[in-house]
Order: sequence, then C-alpha cells, then structure tokens
Amino acid sequence: MKTPASDFDPASSPLSQEDVRDGQNARELSSDETTGKSLQARLSVRDVIKLAILGIVITMTGVGVALVVTSFIPPQYAARTELLYRISSESPTGFLREDRTLTTQALLLESQRVLEPVAVAHGMGVEQLAEQVDVNIAEGSLIIEVQVRNADRATGLQLVQAISDQYFETVGVPDQPELRQYFENELQEIKRRLSELPVTAAERPALAVREVDVKRQLDEIRLGVSEASRADVVMPPYSVGSPVSPRPMLAVATGALSGLMIALVVVAVLARLRSRAGR
Repeated sequence: MKTPASDFDPASSPLSQEDVRDGQNARELSSDETTGKSLQARLSVRDVIKLAILGIVITMTGVGVALVVTSFIPPQYAARTELLYRISSESPTGFLREDRTLTTQALLLESQRVLEPVAVAHGMGVEQLAEQVDVNIAEGSLIIEVQVRNADRATGLQLVQAISDQYFETVGVPDQPELRQYFENELQEIKRRLSELPVTAAERPALAVREVDVKRQLDEIRLGVSEASRADVVMPPYSVGSPVSPRPMLAVATGALSGLMIALVVVAVLARLRSRAGR
C-alpha cells in the first residue's frame, strides 16, 4: 500500500535536508579546488624560455627605437661664458643677501630686456632664443654661467657673446667725466671761499649747504661707476667639445626601461593565460 504524499515525513527519510545541503557544499568545494589547481598549473620549462625570449626581444626593440629616434635629432652644441658678480662691501652681507642679488642678475640675463636686442640682431624670435639659453649660478660662489645651445657652434658662440655684451650694457652705468669734473671744480671753489670768508660771514651757511649737495652728487656718480664695475667676465665665450643633445646613453636607458616595462606586462598576461589553459 502506497503512503500518501501528505503523510511523508522528511525527518524519517534516509536523506535528510541537512544531508542534501552537506552534499551540495562538498560538490562546490571540490569544484573550487579543481579550479584552483587549474589556475595554479605550473608553466613548462619551454614556456618559461619562450616568455623570457619574448621579454628580451621587446626590451631590445625599445632600445632600438630609442636609437633610431635619436639618430634623426640634429645635434646641439653648447657655447658658454662665466661672469663674476661681486657683492658690494657696503651692502649688508649674508647668504640670503648674496643669493637674492645673484638670482636677480641671473633673471636679468634671461629677461627680454637683454635677449630682445640679441634676437633681433640675429633674426630670431625672443622666445626662440630664450629656449636656447640656460643661466645657472655655481653653487657656493659668485660665478654666473651662461650657456647657449645651437645646432651651429659658431652661431652659439656669437649668441653667448652678444648676450654677455648686452648684459654689461644693461647693468653698466657709464662714467660721466665732464659732469664729475664740474662738481669737483665747484667743490674746490666752495672750499676755497669758505676758507677765505670770516666765520661770521652771512654767506657761509649757504655755501655749507651747497658743499653738502655737491658732495652728494659726486658720491652718486662714483657709486654708479662702482656698481657698474661689479660684473666682470671670468671665462670668455668658448664652445663645448661634445654635443649636449641628444644624449645616446640617456636615450638607450630610457628605451630599455620603457621596453622592459612593456615586456613585463606582456609576459605577465601571457603567463596568466597559459596557466589558466593548464599548459
């Protein structure tokens, strides 16, 4: 006699619901272990050699591309000159003072005020010339190095010489011998008159004021000439022997690094795919 479906008791069945769930979990765990083993399948020695060769080829290709690109870049030669800018002994001293003063002179050398006349004289744009000019302050010194990069050595020398000349013309305060002589003669005349006049003379106060004013005028002229003489050429313009750009060794290093990075990515992807395939 068949038992009605309504009288079926799951608890009395040989396979309870807990047994069913345990079986499902066991099958899922077994499936996961199988998949993990498949993903962790080791590459064969042959596959490792192939991937290593591929990585080397990609890296060397990067080096080759860098060398080819470098060969098409025209060489740039550097012309340099070195200037000495003395810090006035009358001015406040100290590292910050010197650094600020030298930085000001370096900025002036790269300014449009100096570069524009040079660019116009050589048929160049100011921006074009500015891109070729580098100004550096030698560490721990008062030396300012001016460098011009150009594809032609002679042109580079002409440009750095012109920049140096224009800089001295800009910072230089021309001496005024006639004006200075006039004030010196007037000062001598005032001193002579003061020595001849009595102490109680009414003209003495006015002459004393004029004497102070003339001395001030002379001091300004002398100070201007002194300021102009602070800058001097330490090393006349000269041409550097080897090109400053392009740099083959730097290009090789850059190409090798780029190729190596690409090779690592490609090899990692291929190794992952082969591992999943179980090879």
